Amino acid sequence: MELQNRGGIISKKKGFIGAFIVILIIFGFRSFSLHQEQSQIKNDTLMHLENQGYDEETDIKEIYIVEILEKDENDEIEHTEKYEAVVHFQDEPSNAYFYRYKKSTNEIIQTDSINEGTSQALKHIE
Repeated sequence: MELQNRGGIISKKKGFIGAFIVILIIFGFRSFSLHQEQSQIKNDTLMHLENQGYDEETDIKEIYIVEILEKDENDEIEHTEKYEAVVHFQDEPSNAYFYRYKKSTNEIIQTDSINEGTSQALKHIE
């Protein structure tokens, strides 16, 4: 079976290939956008920490980005497509500090801290 397109004929195979390319472009753009969002919050968090007096090279052990998940009214996990930075400091490698954008702003704030299985005091609470 063949499809008609403005006086020309496109075979199903060419139509399928075209649709596949469009889908790849959409997914590629979405992946690129997510990477940009994650890079942006990481960079903004590092800038926030530097403004607080921390040095990326000597004070921060690692920083990584995680998606913020929420429960809906049925206790089902929902993807929010929002992210936060998790920071481990050199002097507190077992503690994690969470940073995200303050609601409706571009300001980075510390939202939580977790002592991961130790009794180590939390030194970097803002």
